[in-house]
Amino acid sequence: MHTAKEKTKLRAACVDYTTRSEANRLLRDYSQARPGRGYMVPPEQKQKDDCSLYVSKTYNWMMHKTNIYLRDPIDFNYTGTGNTGSMDWLYAYPVDLRYILVGDIAIWGPNKYNTEHTAVCRKRGTTSTALF
Repeated sequence: MHTAKEKTKLRAACVDYTTRSEANRLLRDYSQARPGRGYMVPPEQKQKDDCSLYVSKTYNWMMHKTNIYLRDPIDFNYTGTGNTGSMDWLYAYPVDLRYILVGDIAIWGPNKYNTEHTAVCRKRGTTSTALF
């Protein structure tokens, strides 16, 4: 478990990466190729990824910028091998939907065995106000 001070640092790193990525979204091409590449590539540089690789890259950025260990959301030690289907371990850590926080991960799909999309929260809020 992370301390409050660590969570503050992690969330700041998340906002940094996701905000810069959003500002440079036209430099990101969509690709489901595995293994994915581009870990620790600054958001201002051209990249190829899909939703799950983007979430994994975000967590890898947060971890390296803060020196605080984070498990790879796609569960393959930041090798770019996993996808939304390998994120089922996250269901053991449900998010309080009344208070979605920066860094929280959303997964969409009919059930945890059939997922279709994922994203990381970059602005806290509720299910209708949080930004992913």
